[in-house]
Amino acid sequence: MTTAPHLLEARPRLRPGVVLGPAVRSGAALVHNVKDSRTGRYFQIGPREFFIVSRLDGSTTLAEIGREYATEFRRRLGEPQWKQILATLGSRQLLDGAGEVSGTESKAGSPAPSAERSLLNARITLVNPETFFRNVQPRLRWVFSSYFMVCALIAILALEVTVVVKATSLLDEARQLWNAPVAGLAVVVISWLTVALHEAAHGLTATHFGGSATEIGIMWRFPVLAPYCRVNDVLLFRRRRHRVYTAFAGVFAGLLALLPVVPVWLFAPPESSLRHAASALLVFGSLAAVANFIPFLQLDGYFMLNHALGMQNLRIESYRFIGQLLRAPRRDGDSGVLARQAAYPGRVRAIYVLYAAGSALFGIALACWFVYSLFVALQGSLGAVRAGAVVAMAVAAVTFALVTSQRRRRSKVDKPAT
Repeated sequence: MTTAPHLLEARPRLRPGVVLGPAVRSGAALVHNVKDSRTGRYFQIGPREFFIVSRLDGSTTLAEIGREYATEFRRRLGEPQWKQILATLGSRQLLDGAGEVSGTESKAGSPAPSAERSLLNARITLVNPETFFRNVQPRLRWVFSSYFMVCALIAILALEVTVVVKATSLLDEARQLWNAPVAGLAVVVISWLTVALHEAAHGLTATHFGGSATEIGIMWRFPVLAPYCRVNDVLLFRRRRHRVYTAFAGVFAGLLALLPVVPVWLFAPPESSLRHAASALLVFGSLAAVANFIPFLQLDGYFMLNHALGMQNLRIESYRFIGQLLRAPRRDGDSGVLARQAAYPGRVRAIYVLYAAGSALFGIALACWFVYSLFVALQGSLGAVRAGAVVAMAVAAVTFALVTSQRRRRSKVDKPAT
C-alpha cells in the first residue's frame, strides 16, 4: 500500500526534552529507553522504533526516513504504519505539533507508578533532589577530576590494606562496643549517615554526566532500612563507563568517608570508646563496600555489572531464561527448546546461565550460613531442640513472605491492562 503524498512530506519533530537512550540488552531483544523530561515518564522502544524516532528532527521528511528504513530493515512502511506511529507518539505528547501531524488528540503521559510495597521490599519517597544536585554539582566538579580520583583511589587502597592487615585487632576492638552503648549508638548513626552520603553520590554523579536524580527517600529491603536515591537517567547515558561510574559512585563515597576515621583510630587511647567506635566504623564500612560489590545482592555491584555488559534487568532476565529452559521441554518438545534458544545470541545465553548459576549457589550458601549462625547463637541459651524449632519457624516465615511476594508480583504481571 502506498503512503499518501501529504503525509510523506510531513517533517515531524520530537518535542524538546525527549531524551533517547542507547541500546541495551533485555532478554533476547535490544531496547532503547526514552524519557519525556517534561512529564518525567520513561518508555521502552525497540531498534526499529528507535530508528524512526531518532530521525524525527523537524527537517527530515517521512519519505526520506521511509527510504532509509527500507534499506536498513528491508521493509517499507505503508500509510497505516505511519499513521499508527505518529498517533502513538502524539498520544504520548512526544511530538511538536502532534495534533497537526497525527490528527489525534494528545494525552499527557504520567510518571511510572511507584514500586509495589511488600513485607520484604518497600520505598517511601521524601523529596525531589534535582534542584539541589544541579546547584551543588558545579561547586564539586573538581571531585570528578582525574587527579582527585587517582589520589583518592590510592588512599582508599591503603586504607583497605590496613584493614585487612589489622583485621583481628579491629574486630576485637569493635566487639568492645557492647560495653559502651552510647558509642555503639553513635556508630549506628554515623553509619546510617554514611549510607545517605553513598546515595547522594549516585545523584551527584548522575547530574555530572547530564542526568538527574528524581527521588530521595527511605527503602526497606529485608532486613535493612536505609536511604535511597533514584537515578533512572543512568539508563539514558550514551557511554557505558558513565553508567558504571554512576553505580560505583556510592561505594567510592562510602570508602572516602572512612578516611577521616583512620587518624581517630590511630591516635585515640587503645582502651577508649572512641578507639572502639573507630574500629567498628572501619570494619563495618569495609564489609559494606565488599557486600556492595557482590553482583547477586542487587546492590551497586549488580548495577555496575549490568551497565558494563550493556544489559538491563540481568537478574530477572537470567531467571526467566533458565525458567524457559526448564519449562519448554515439557510443553513444546525439542523443537520448542531450539526455537527459544535461537532468539538469544550465544554471548547472552552464556551470561544468563553463568549469572543464574552463580546467583543460585550464592543464595544457597548465604541461606545455609544464616541458618547455621542463628542455630549456633540460640543453642547456648535454648538448647538444641528449642533452637532448631525457632530456626525452623524463622525459615518458614521467610519462605512464606518470599512466596507471597512472588505470587503478588506474578499476578500483577499477568493481570491484563485496563
